Order: sequence, then structure tokens, then C-alpha cells
Amino acid sequence: MEAHEWMIKYTQQTEWIERRGLLLWLALYTGGLGGGLYLVSLYFNSLQGMLISWLIVTLLKGGFHLAFLGKPWRFWRIMTKPQTSWLARGFIFVVSFVGFSAIQIMLSIWLPGTIWEMIFKVLAGTAAFGVAIYTGFVLNKVKSIPFWSSPLLPVLFIMCGLLSGFGLTVAIALFGGNINIAAAETGSRWLLIINALLLVVYLWRPSQRGETGKQSVLEPIRGNIATTS
Repeated sequence: MEAHEWMIKYTQQTEWIERRGLLLWLALYTGGLGGGLYLVSLYFNSLQGMLISWLIVTLLKGGFHLAFLGKPWRFWRIMTKPQTSWLARGFIFVVSFVGFSAIQIMLSIWLPGTIWEMIFKVLAGTAAFGVAIYTGFVLNKVKSIPFWSSPLLPVLFIMCGLLSGFGLTVAIALFGGNINIAAAETGSRWLLIINALLLVVYLWRPSQRGETGKQSVLEPIRGNIATTS
């Protein structure tokens, strides 16, 4: 049998980052961004933030996902088997968030302070949490890539989503949103510190799990794909 290079050398995966794979990465990122922004907006009771998060998840995340799919008109079938994968559960989270948050936003405009508004805030908030965190579980199931096979990955995704949400909340406040900008900036600083610590632990763990794990950590830091100035 002929020994191909990928059999004997460390080989960078390209399916997730080249050509159409980039659309999937953008969809996963915008899901964390939109879900995190909605949760932060709930904390500040910011209707502007809730609306922007709904637009991010519905138009950007949904649009990128549809553009990535080879047969987009069959995507709904994934909802029928949520027990099979985190992709199926994630799709249910996205659809639930789009519906619940749309109803919640309308209730906040026309029936603020009612019990129904509170119920749909809880429902939409739960779905937003699922939208922000499920990508970590999706990647965590790819055991062949040690860099992803970490129980910290879902936690890192939700924390990064919240950090991005606080960042957008500060921007909304600067453009006239009814948000306590000092509290938003304080939250951003604390989450930045927490995310930095989580990232250090996340990088350390796979580096202790054999040569392949160590190489997967060193490559984005000092390898061919490292950022250079």
C-alpha cells in the first residue's frame, strides 16, 4: 500500500474552513453572537438588543446555514430525530428562538409587564442559551481532532457568546440605546478576564494528551497558520 502524506504527517483539516465550509463557520459564529446578545439584552431589558439578536440569528445564521446546505429544502428533516445528534438539537434551538423571541418582542412592545411577556422571555432566553452553546457540543463530538475534543469547548462557546453580546451592548448604548453603559463595560472586562483564563486551560488540556494534541495547540500559535505581524 502506498503511504500518502496524510498517513504519516500531521495534516491540517480543510473541510471546515475552505470554500463552502467558511459559510458553516460563519453560521456557527453568528449563532453564538446572536444568542449571547439576547441573553445580555434580557439582563439589561434592552428591546433594541433583543431585536438585533433576533435579526442576527434569523437572517445571518439562518442565511449562512441555507447557503451552505447542498439541498436546503430538505433541512427541516433534521428536526425529526433530535436524539441522533447535536446538529438536530441545535436546529430545534434555532427555530424555537426565532419563534419565541419574535413573540416576546411583540409582547414587549404592545403588552409590556404582562405575565405572557415574562413567559416568552424565559422561553426565548432558554432557546438563546441553546443556540449559543450547542456548537461547542457539535465540535466536541469530533474525536478525531484533539483540539476540539474537550469538555471545556461548550463552556468556552457560551462564554465567548456572552462576551460578544456585552461588546455589542456597549455599541448599542453608544448609539443611544437605553442601557447602563458603565455596567456593560464592567461586564465586558470581567468576561474578558474569565475567557482568557478559560482559553489558557482549554489550550493546556489537549497539549497534555499526546503528541497529536500538542501539535494541534502549537500549530495556530507557532505553526504555518499562526498570525504574523
